Amino acid sequence: MALNFPSAPSADETFTDGTTTWIWDGVSWNVVSGGGISAEQPDAFKTFTADTGTTTADAENDSFNIKGGTGITTAIVGDEVTIDFGGSVGDPDQNVFTTVNADAGQINAASTTDAITIAGGTNVTTAISGSTVTINGTTPTLTINDLTDVDTVNTTPVAGNVLKWDGAKWSPGLDSTTGGGGTDADTLDGQDSTYFLNYNNLQNTPTIPADLSDLTDTTTLLFDKTFASLTGKPTTIAGYGITDAFDGSFLNLANVPTTIAGYGITDAVVNFADLGTKPTTIAGYGITNALSTSASLSDLTDVSSAGPSTGQALVWDGASWGPDTVSGGGGDPDQNVFTTIFGDAGSLAASTTTSSFTVAGGTNINTTVTGNNVRIDMPATLGVSKWDDLEEVVRIDRTIDKVYMPAMAMIRMNNAGNSAYTVDSHGYAGNNPTLFAIGGMTIAFDLGQVGGHPFEIQDGTGTAYNTGLVHVDIIGNVTTGSNAQGQDTGTLYWEVPETISGNYRYQCTLHPAMVGAITVKRISSI
Repeated sequence: MALNFPSAPSADETFTDGTTTWIWDGVSWNVVSGGGISAEQPDAFKTFTADTGTTTADAENDSFNIKGGTGITTAIVGDEVTIDFGGSVGDPDQNVFTTVNADAGQINAASTTDAITIAGGTNVTTAISGSTVTINGTTPTLTINDLTDVDTVNTTPVAGNVLKWDGAKWSPGLDSTTGGGGTDADTLDGQDSTYFLNYNNLQNTPTIPADLSDLTDTTTLLFDKTFASLTGKPTTIAGYGITDAFDGSFLNLANVPTTIAGYGITDAVVNFADLGTKPTTIAGYGITNALSTSASLSDLTDVSSAGPSTGQALVWDGASWGPDTVSGGGGDPDQNVFTTIFGDAGSLAASTTTSSFTVAGGTNINTTVTGNNVRIDMPATLGVSKWDDLEEVVRIDRTIDKVYMPAMAMIRMNNAGNSAYTVDSHGYAGNNPTLFAIGGMTIAFDLGQVGGHPFEIQDGTGTAYNTGLVHVDIIGNVTTGSNAQGQDTGTLYWEVPETISGNYRYQCTLHPAMVGAITVKRISSI
Protein backbone atom coordinates (compact mmCIF):
# COMPACT_ATOMS: atom_id res chain seq x y z
CA MET A 1 0.00 0.00 0.00
CA ALA A 2 1.45 3.37 -1.05
CA LEU A 3 2.37 5.99 1.58
CA ASN A 4 0.93 9.44 1.18
CA PHE A 5 3.79 11.73 2.36
CA PRO A 6 3.17 15.54 2.52
CA SER A 7 3.90 17.14 -0.86
CA ALA A 8 5.75 20.22 0.42
CA PRO A 9 7.21 19.37 3.82
CA SER A 10 9.25 21.82 5.92
CA ALA A 11 12.54 20.99 7.64
CA ASP A 12 12.15 18.61 10.63
CA GLU A 13 8.49 17.89 9.73
CA THR A 14 7.44 14.31 10.66
CA PHE A 15 5.07 11.77 9.08
CA THR A 16 3.74 8.68 10.86
CA ASP A 17 2.12 5.62 9.36
CA GLY A 18 1.23 2.86 11.83
CA THR A 19 4.19 2.36 14.14
CA THR A 20 6.74 3.98 11.84
CA THR A 21 7.67 7.66 11.87
CA TRP A 22 9.71 9.56 9.24
CA ILE A 23 11.37 13.04 9.48
CA TRP A 24 12.10 15.42 6.56
CA ASP A 25 15.73 16.64 6.54
CA GLY A 26 15.22 19.04 3.64
CA VAL A 27 16.20 16.49 1.01
CA SER A 28 14.59 13.20 1.94
CA TRP A 29 12.37 11.40 4.47
CA ASN A 30 14.35 9.41 7.07
CA VAL A 31 12.98 6.70 9.34
CA VAL A 32 13.05 7.36 13.05
CA SER A 33 13.60 4.00 14.78
CA GLY A 34 11.23 2.78 17.45
CA GLY A 35 8.17 4.54 16.15
CA GLY A 36 8.54 7.62 18.36
CA ILE A 37 10.71 10.71 17.62
CA SER A 38 10.78 12.11 21.19
CA ALA A 39 11.75 8.81 22.74
CA GLU A 40 14.59 7.90 20.33
CA GLN A 41 16.15 11.28 19.27
CA PRO A 42 19.40 11.89 21.24
CA ASP A 43 20.09 15.16 23.18
CA ALA A 44 22.02 17.53 20.91
CA PHE A 45 22.68 21.19 20.02
CA LYS A 46 20.97 21.89 16.75
CA THR A 47 21.97 25.58 16.47
CA PHE A 48 25.34 27.23 17.29
CA THR A 49 25.61 30.95 17.94
CA ALA A 50 28.84 32.97 17.93
CA ASP A 51 29.64 36.59 18.75
CA THR A 52 28.51 37.24 15.21
CA GLY A 53 26.31 34.86 13.14
CA THR A 54 24.55 31.48 13.76
CA THR A 55 24.41 28.12 12.04
CA THR A 56 21.72 25.38 12.24
CA ALA A 57 22.12 21.72 11.31
CA ASP A 58 20.20 20.96 8.08
CA ALA A 59 20.70 17.16 8.03
CA GLU A 60 20.92 14.38 10.56
CA ASN A 61 24.54 13.79 9.57
CA ASP A 62 25.49 17.49 9.12
CA SER A 63 29.01 18.57 10.16
CA PHE A 64 30.13 21.56 12.31
CA ASN A 65 33.66 22.91 11.79
CA ILE A 66 35.69 24.74 14.47
CA LYS A 67 38.25 26.88 12.61
CA GLY A 68 40.91 29.20 14.02
CA GLY A 69 41.08 32.81 12.91
CA THR A 70 44.03 35.28 13.05
CA GLY A 71 46.55 34.01 15.60
CA ILE A 72 44.25 31.10 16.63
CA THR A 73 44.77 27.35 15.98
CA THR A 74 42.35 24.48 16.78
CA ALA A 75 42.87 20.76 17.27
CA ILE A 76 40.57 17.83 18.11
CA VAL A 77 41.88 14.84 19.99
CA GLY A 78 39.22 12.35 20.95
CA ASP A 79 36.28 14.24 22.42
CA GLU A 80 38.39 17.28 23.29
CA VAL A 81 38.74 20.50 21.28
CA THR A 82 41.88 22.55 22.00
CA ILE A 83 42.00 26.24 20.98
CA ASP A 84 45.44 27.89 21.11
CA PHE A 85 46.39 31.56 20.71
CA GLY A 86 49.53 31.88 18.60
CA GLY A 87 49.51 35.61 17.93
CA SER A 88 51.43 38.48 19.52
CA VAL A 89 49.92 40.44 22.39
CA GLY A 90 52.76 42.90 22.95
CA ASP A 91 54.54 43.15 26.27
CA PRO A 92 52.36 41.26 28.79
CA ASP A 93 54.51 42.36 31.71
CA GLN A 94 54.49 46.11 31.11
CA ASN A 95 55.36 48.17 34.20
CA VAL A 96 52.55 50.66 34.60
CA PHE A 97 50.68 52.58 37.29
CA THR A 98 47.10 51.29 37.22
CA THR A 99 46.21 53.28 40.30
CA VAL A 100 47.22 56.87 41.07
CA ASN A 101 46.98 57.99 44.70
CA ALA A 102 46.88 61.57 45.98
CA ASP A 103 46.96 63.05 49.50
CA ALA A 104 43.21 62.46 49.42
CA GLY A 105 41.48 59.89 47.20
CA GLN A 106 42.69 57.73 44.30
CA ILE A 107 41.80 56.93 40.67
CA ASN A 108 41.97 53.61 38.82
CA ALA A 109 42.45 53.23 35.08
CA ALA A 110 39.17 52.06 33.51
CA SER A 111 40.53 50.88 30.16
CA THR A 112 43.77 50.17 28.27
CA THR A 113 43.74 53.72 26.89
CA ASP A 114 42.42 55.61 29.86
CA ALA A 115 43.89 59.07 30.49
CA ILE A 116 44.73 60.90 33.72
CA THR A 117 44.75 64.68 34.11
CA ILE A 118 47.08 66.45 36.55
CA ALA A 119 45.21 69.66 37.33
CA GLY A 120 46.49 72.52 39.44
CA GLY A 121 44.43 73.59 42.44
CA THR A 122 44.56 76.77 44.48
CA ASN A 123 47.87 78.60 43.84
CA VAL A 124 49.21 75.68 41.73
CA THR A 125 49.51 75.39 37.92
CA THR A 126 50.75 72.42 35.86
CA ALA A 127 52.31 72.15 32.40
CA ILE A 128 53.60 69.23 30.30
CA SER A 129 56.54 69.54 27.92
CA GLY A 130 57.92 66.40 26.32
CA SER A 131 58.06 63.68 28.99
CA THR A 132 58.08 66.15 31.88
CA VAL A 133 55.18 67.50 33.95
CA THR A 134 56.03 70.82 35.60
CA ILE A 135 54.04 71.84 38.67
CA ASN A 136 54.35 75.51 39.64
CA GLY A 137 53.17 77.16 42.82
CA THR A 138 52.16 80.78 43.02
CA THR A 139 52.65 82.75 46.19
CA PRO A 140 49.21 83.49 47.65
CA THR A 141 48.45 86.68 49.50
CA LEU A 142 47.62 85.97 53.09
CA THR A 143 46.93 87.85 56.28
CA ILE A 144 47.62 86.73 59.81
CA ASN A 145 43.92 85.96 60.20
CA ASP A 146 44.26 83.20 57.56
CA LEU A 147 46.01 81.14 60.25
CA THR A 148 43.50 78.67 61.68
CA ASP A 149 44.42 79.39 65.29
CA VAL A 150 44.34 83.22 64.97
CA ASP A 151 41.17 85.38 65.15
CA THR A 152 41.46 89.11 64.53
CA VAL A 153 37.91 89.45 63.19
CA ASN A 154 35.72 88.91 66.22
CA THR A 155 38.16 90.99 68.30
CA THR A 156 39.52 93.92 66.30
CA PRO A 157 43.12 94.82 67.24
CA VAL A 158 44.10 98.33 68.23
CA ALA A 159 47.52 99.97 68.51
CA GLY A 160 49.68 98.34 71.19
CA ASN A 161 47.74 95.05 71.24
CA VAL A 162 49.52 91.71 71.37
CA LEU A 163 48.25 88.26 70.42
CA LYS A 164 47.18 86.32 73.52
CA TRP A 165 46.04 82.71 73.86
CA ASP A 166 42.45 82.57 75.16
CA GLY A 167 42.42 78.79 75.54
CA ALA A 168 41.17 78.11 72.00
CA LYS A 169 42.90 80.64 69.70
CA TRP A 170 45.23 83.63 69.52
CA SER A 171 43.34 86.94 69.58
CA PRO A 172 44.23 90.63 70.15
CA GLY A 173 44.58 91.74 73.77
CA LEU A 174 46.29 94.32 75.93
CA ASP A 175 49.92 93.91 76.99
CA SER A 176 49.90 94.12 80.80
CA THR A 177 53.23 95.96 81.03
CA THR A 178 55.92 97.14 78.67
CA GLY A 179 58.13 94.41 80.03
CA GLY A 180 55.83 91.52 79.16
CA GLY A 181 52.54 89.91 80.05
CA GLY A 182 53.04 89.50 83.82
CA THR A 183 52.02 92.24 86.25
CA ASP A 184 55.13 91.61 88.43
CA ALA A 185 57.63 91.28 85.59
CA ASP A 186 59.15 94.73 86.27
CA THR A 187 60.37 93.89 89.79
CA LEU A 188 61.94 90.95 91.60
CA ASP A 189 61.45 90.60 95.36
CA GLY A 190 60.46 94.26 95.50
CA GLN A 191 63.65 95.45 93.79
CA ASP A 192 63.70 97.30 90.50
CA SER A 193 65.83 95.93 87.67
CA THR A 194 68.45 98.69 88.16
CA TYR A 195 69.20 97.24 91.62
CA PHE A 196 70.55 94.04 90.10
CA LEU A 197 72.74 95.95 87.62
CA ASN A 198 74.88 97.21 90.55
CA TYR A 199 77.67 94.71 91.28
CA ASN A 200 77.94 95.92 94.88
CA ASN A 201 74.38 94.67 95.57
CA LEU A 202 75.30 91.06 94.63
CA GLN A 203 76.13 88.40 97.25
CA ASN A 204 78.75 85.62 97.16
CA THR A 205 80.81 87.51 94.61
CA PRO A 206 84.34 86.25 93.81
CA THR A 207 87.46 88.07 94.92
CA ILE A 208 88.86 90.13 92.11
CA PRO A 209 92.66 89.78 91.71
CA ALA A 210 94.55 93.05 92.16
CA ASP A 211 97.37 92.12 89.75
CA LEU A 212 97.91 89.75 86.86
CA SER A 213 100.55 87.99 88.94
CA ASP A 214 97.82 86.90 91.33
CA LEU A 215 96.47 84.59 88.61
CA THR A 216 97.69 81.07 87.89
CA ASP A 217 97.63 79.94 84.25
CA THR A 218 97.53 76.17 84.58
CA THR A 219 95.49 75.73 81.36
CA THR A 220 97.44 78.28 79.25
CA LEU A 221 94.59 80.76 79.03
CA LEU A 222 96.91 83.80 78.98
CA PHE A 223 98.57 84.95 75.76
CA ASP A 224 102.12 83.57 75.45
CA LYS A 225 103.09 86.39 73.03
CA THR A 226 103.64 84.00 70.08
CA PHE A 227 102.04 84.50 66.65
CA ALA A 228 100.86 80.90 66.58
CA SER A 229 98.77 81.50 69.73
CA LEU A 230 96.77 84.26 68.08
CA THR A 231 93.20 83.40 67.06
CA GLY A 232 91.16 84.96 64.31
CA LYS A 233 94.21 85.60 62.14
CA PRO A 234 93.55 86.85 58.59
CA THR A 235 93.82 84.27 55.82
CA THR A 236 94.51 86.73 53.00
CA ILE A 237 97.10 89.43 52.28
CA ALA A 238 94.32 91.99 52.23
CA GLY A 239 93.37 90.85 55.74
CA TYR A 240 96.72 92.25 56.94
CA GLY A 241 96.00 95.59 55.35
CA ILE A 242 98.23 95.00 52.31
CA THR A 243 96.22 96.12 49.31
CA ASP A 244 98.84 96.32 46.52
CA ALA A 245 100.45 92.86 46.69
CA PHE A 246 100.24 90.36 43.81
CA ASP A 247 98.07 87.46 44.92
CA GLY A 248 99.74 84.90 42.63
CA SER A 249 96.70 84.57 40.34
CA PHE A 250 97.46 84.58 36.61
CA LEU A 251 94.06 86.16 36.02
CA ASN A 252 95.14 89.24 38.00
CA LEU A 253 98.17 89.90 35.78
CA ALA A 254 97.91 92.94 33.50
CA ASN A 255 98.92 93.00 29.83
CA VAL A 256 99.07 89.18 29.50
CA PRO A 257 99.69 87.90 25.94
CA THR A 258 96.71 86.62 23.97
CA THR A 259 98.66 84.30 21.64
CA ILE A 260 101.23 81.49 21.99
CA ALA A 261 103.69 83.62 20.07
CA GLY A 262 103.16 86.34 22.65
CA TYR A 263 104.80 84.02 25.21
CA GLY A 264 107.83 83.56 22.94
CA ILE A 265 106.80 80.09 21.67
CA THR A 266 107.31 80.11 17.90
CA ASP A 267 107.27 76.42 16.99
CA ALA A 268 103.97 75.29 18.62
CA VAL A 269 101.28 73.47 16.63
CA VAL A 270 98.13 75.56 16.85
CA ASN A 271 95.64 73.56 14.74
CA PHE A 272 95.23 69.84 13.94
CA ALA A 273 95.37 70.80 10.27
CA ASP A 274 98.93 72.11 10.81
CA LEU A 275 100.18 68.57 11.50
CA GLY A 276 102.25 67.02 8.76
CA THR A 277 101.66 63.31 8.19
CA LYS A 278 98.43 62.35 9.97
CA PRO A 279 97.28 58.71 10.40
CA THR A 280 94.36 57.61 8.25
CA THR A 281 93.22 54.68 10.44
CA ILE A 282 92.31 54.15 14.07
CA ALA A 283 95.28 51.81 14.41
CA GLY A 284 97.46 54.64 13.16
CA TYR A 285 96.60 56.56 16.31
CA GLY A 286 97.65 53.63 18.49
CA ILE A 287 94.09 52.41 19.19
CA THR A 288 94.14 48.63 18.87
CA ASN A 289 90.89 47.58 20.54
CA ALA A 290 88.36 49.63 18.58
CA LEU A 291 85.27 47.93 17.13
CA SER A 292 85.30 47.98 13.33
CA THR A 293 82.33 49.43 11.44
CA SER A 294 82.07 46.11 9.61
CA ALA A 295 81.75 44.12 12.83
CA SER A 296 78.59 42.17 13.66
CA LEU A 297 76.72 41.69 16.92
CA SER A 298 78.35 38.29 17.44
CA ASP A 299 81.79 39.98 17.49
CA LEU A 300 80.96 41.32 20.96
CA THR A 301 82.57 39.28 23.71
CA ASP A 302 79.38 38.87 25.73
CA VAL A 303 77.16 37.84 22.75
CA SER A 304 76.81 34.22 21.58
CA SER A 305 77.86 33.37 18.01
CA ALA A 306 74.87 31.04 17.56
CA GLY A 307 72.72 31.91 14.55
CA PRO A 308 69.27 33.35 15.34
CA SER A 309 65.91 32.37 13.84
CA THR A 310 63.14 34.70 12.73
CA GLY A 311 61.25 36.12 15.68
CA GLN A 312 63.91 35.24 18.28
CA ALA A 313 65.30 37.77 20.74
CA LEU A 314 68.56 38.19 22.66
CA VAL A 315 68.18 36.52 26.07
CA TRP A 316 70.71 36.60 28.93
CA ASP A 317 71.52 33.06 30.09
CA GLY A 318 73.62 34.14 33.04
CA ALA A 319 76.90 34.25 31.10
CA SER A 320 76.16 35.80 27.71
CA TRP A 321 73.46 37.13 25.39
CA GLY A 322 72.17 34.59 22.88
CA PRO A 323 69.21 34.08 20.51
CA ASP A 324 66.21 32.36 22.02
CA THR A 325 62.46 32.12 21.50
CA VAL A 326 60.52 34.31 23.87
CA SER A 327 57.21 32.73 24.73
CA GLY A 328 54.15 34.54 26.02
CA GLY A 329 53.48 34.16 29.63
CA GLY A 330 51.99 35.77 32.63
CA GLY A 331 50.69 39.22 32.77
CA ASP A 332 47.56 40.82 31.50
CA PRO A 333 47.87 41.81 27.80
CA ASP A 334 44.86 44.05 28.25
CA GLN A 335 46.08 45.68 31.44
CA ASN A 336 44.36 48.96 32.29
CA VAL A 337 46.95 51.73 32.09
CA PHE A 338 47.14 55.49 31.72
CA THR A 339 48.56 56.02 28.24
CA THR A 340 48.11 59.78 28.31
CA ILE A 341 48.85 62.29 31.11
CA PHE A 342 47.16 65.71 31.03
CA GLY A 343 48.25 68.87 32.86
CA ASP A 344 46.63 72.29 33.21
CA ALA A 345 48.36 72.95 29.92
CA GLY A 346 49.51 70.27 27.47
CA SER A 347 49.46 66.47 27.60
CA LEU A 348 51.89 63.56 27.37
CA ALA A 349 51.25 60.23 25.60
CA ALA A 350 53.41 57.14 26.25
CA SER A 351 55.49 56.40 23.13
CA THR A 352 56.74 52.94 24.11
CA THR A 353 55.81 50.09 26.46
CA THR A 354 58.54 51.32 28.84
CA SER A 355 58.14 55.12 28.56
CA SER A 356 59.14 57.09 31.65
CA PHE A 357 56.98 59.77 33.27
CA THR A 358 58.65 62.56 35.27
CA VAL A 359 56.90 64.76 37.84
CA ALA A 360 59.20 67.80 38.07
CA GLY A 361 58.88 70.66 40.51
CA GLY A 362 58.71 74.17 39.10
CA THR A 363 58.89 77.51 40.89
CA ASN A 364 58.61 77.01 44.67
CA ILE A 365 57.71 73.29 44.16
CA ASN A 366 59.64 70.18 45.28
CA THR A 367 58.63 66.64 44.31
CA THR A 368 59.63 63.37 45.99
CA VAL A 369 58.80 59.79 44.97
CA THR A 370 58.70 57.21 47.75
CA GLY A 371 57.44 53.76 46.75
CA ASN A 372 54.19 54.30 44.79
CA ASN A 373 53.60 57.78 46.27
CA VAL A 374 54.47 61.12 44.65
CA ARG A 375 54.78 63.95 47.19
CA ILE A 376 54.50 67.55 45.96
CA ASP A 377 55.65 70.26 48.41
CA MET A 378 55.77 74.04 48.17
CA PRO A 379 58.58 75.21 50.54
CA ALA A 380 58.22 78.88 49.69
CA THR A 381 57.44 81.34 52.44
CA LEU A 382 53.83 82.46 52.16
CA GLY A 383 52.15 85.67 53.12
CA VAL A 384 53.19 89.30 53.38
CA SER A 385 54.40 91.42 56.28
CA LYS A 386 52.49 94.65 55.63
CA TRP A 387 48.92 95.61 54.78
CA ASP A 388 50.12 97.66 51.81
CA ASP A 389 51.73 94.52 50.30
CA LEU A 390 48.42 92.63 50.06
CA GLU A 391 47.40 92.02 46.44
CA GLU A 392 43.82 93.13 47.08
CA VAL A 393 44.99 96.38 48.65
CA VAL A 394 47.20 97.20 45.68
CA ARG A 395 44.39 96.36 43.25
CA ILE A 396 41.70 98.53 44.91
CA ASP A 397 44.11 101.22 46.22
CA ARG A 398 42.57 101.16 49.71
CA THR A 399 44.67 102.12 52.71
CA ILE A 400 44.03 100.30 55.97
CA ASP A 401 42.14 103.21 57.53
CA LYS A 402 39.36 102.84 54.89
CA VAL A 403 38.63 99.23 55.85
CA TYR A 404 39.40 99.21 59.57
CA MET A 405 35.78 98.66 60.59
CA PRO A 406 32.46 98.35 58.76
CA ALA A 407 30.46 101.57 58.45
CA MET A 408 26.97 102.36 57.19
CA ALA A 409 28.43 105.19 55.10
CA MET A 410 31.84 106.77 54.49
CA ILE A 411 31.47 110.52 53.95
CA ARG A 412 34.37 112.07 52.01
CA MET A 413 35.05 115.47 53.62
CA ASN A 414 36.70 118.33 51.72
CA ASN A 415 37.01 122.08 52.27
CA ALA A 416 36.47 125.42 50.60
CA GLY A 417 39.53 127.19 51.99
CA ASN A 418 39.05 128.35 55.59
CA SER A 419 35.41 129.27 55.12
CA ALA A 420 33.60 125.95 55.01
CA TYR A 421 33.69 122.17 54.86
CA THR A 422 32.30 120.48 51.72
CA VAL A 423 31.32 116.87 51.03
CA ASP A 424 32.37 114.91 47.92
CA SER A 425 29.98 111.97 48.38
CA HIS A 426 26.35 110.92 48.96
CA GLY A 427 24.88 113.92 47.12
CA TYR A 428 25.62 116.46 49.88
CA ALA A 429 25.83 119.89 48.22
CA GLY A 430 26.95 123.37 49.25
CA ASN A 431 29.09 124.60 52.12
CA ASN A 432 28.83 123.07 55.59
CA PRO A 433 25.88 120.82 54.58
CA THR A 434 23.71 119.16 57.23
CA LEU A 435 24.75 115.51 57.59
CA PHE A 436 22.55 112.63 58.78
CA ALA A 437 23.39 109.66 61.00
CA ILE A 438 21.43 106.82 62.63
CA GLY A 439 21.82 105.93 66.30
CA GLY A 440 23.03 102.33 66.61
CA MET A 441 24.97 102.54 63.31
CA THR A 442 28.59 103.44 62.47
CA ILE A 443 29.36 106.39 60.20
CA ALA A 444 32.86 107.11 58.83
CA PHE A 445 34.44 110.45 57.83
CA ASP A 446 37.22 110.29 55.20
CA LEU A 447 39.56 113.15 56.21
CA GLY A 448 42.13 112.59 53.45
CA GLN A 449 41.29 115.92 51.71
CA VAL A 450 40.98 118.27 54.75
CA GLY A 451 44.64 118.78 55.59
CA GLY A 452 45.12 121.84 57.85
CA HIS A 453 41.51 121.73 59.15
CA PRO A 454 41.29 119.55 62.30
CA PHE A 455 37.89 117.83 62.41
CA GLU A 456 35.89 117.53 65.64
CA ILE A 457 32.49 116.00 66.51
CA GLN A 458 30.47 118.17 68.97
CA ASP A 459 27.08 118.05 70.71
CA GLY A 460 24.41 120.68 70.09
CA THR A 461 26.09 123.13 72.49
CA GLY A 462 29.46 123.02 70.73
CA THR A 463 31.11 120.75 73.33
CA ALA A 464 33.38 118.00 72.04
CA TYR A 465 31.49 114.69 71.95
CA ASN A 466 34.00 111.88 72.49
CA THR A 467 31.74 108.82 72.79
CA GLY A 468 32.17 106.07 70.17
CA LEU A 469 35.02 107.79 68.30
CA VAL A 470 37.83 105.75 66.66
CA HIS A 471 40.47 107.36 64.42
CA VAL A 472 42.76 105.29 62.15
CA ASP A 473 45.64 106.84 60.21
CA ILE A 474 46.77 105.56 56.80
CA ILE A 475 49.37 103.17 58.30
CA GLY A 476 46.97 101.67 60.82
CA ASN A 477 47.64 103.59 64.05
CA VAL A 478 44.45 103.76 66.14
CA THR A 479 43.29 106.34 68.69
CA THR A 480 39.94 106.50 70.47
CA GLY A 481 37.74 108.92 72.40
CA SER A 482 39.09 112.43 72.80
CA ASN A 483 42.40 111.38 71.23
CA ALA A 484 40.53 110.63 68.00
CA GLN A 485 39.36 114.27 67.74
CA GLY A 486 41.11 117.09 65.88
CA GLN A 487 42.55 114.92 63.05
CA ASP A 488 43.01 116.11 59.46
CA THR A 489 44.14 112.83 57.81
CA GLY A 490 43.04 109.18 57.85
CA THR A 491 39.49 108.10 58.73
CA LEU A 492 37.33 108.98 61.76
CA TYR A 493 34.75 106.32 62.72
CA TRP A 494 31.77 107.31 64.89
CA GLU A 495 29.90 104.41 66.48
CA VAL A 496 26.76 106.46 67.09
CA PRO A 497 25.10 105.27 70.33
CA GLU A 498 21.59 103.90 69.82
CA THR A 499 20.40 105.98 72.79
CA ILE A 500 21.03 109.42 71.25
CA SER A 501 19.14 111.54 68.73
CA GLY A 502 18.77 115.19 67.78
CA ASN A 503 21.27 117.87 66.77
CA TYR A 504 25.05 117.42 66.78
CA ARG A 505 27.82 119.26 64.93
CA TYR A 506 31.10 118.91 63.05
CA GLN A 507 33.58 121.75 63.58
CA CYS A 508 37.11 122.76 62.46
CA THR A 509 39.02 123.51 65.66
CA LEU A 510 41.07 126.24 63.89
CA HIS A 511 38.45 128.02 61.76
CA PRO A 512 35.09 128.88 63.40
CA ALA A 513 33.32 129.36 60.03
CA MET A 514 33.87 125.69 59.16
CA VAL A 515 30.93 124.21 61.10
CA GLY A 516 27.90 122.14 60.08
CA ALA A 517 25.01 120.22 61.66
CA ILE A 518 24.67 116.45 62.12
CA THR A 519 21.09 115.23 62.60
CA VAL A 520 20.89 111.89 64.46
CA LYS A 521 17.86 109.60 64.30
CA ARG A 522 17.40 106.59 66.65
CA ILE A 523 17.15 103.32 64.76
CA SER A 524 14.55 102.10 67.27
CA SER A 525 12.21 104.92 66.25
CA ILE A 526 12.55 104.46 62.50
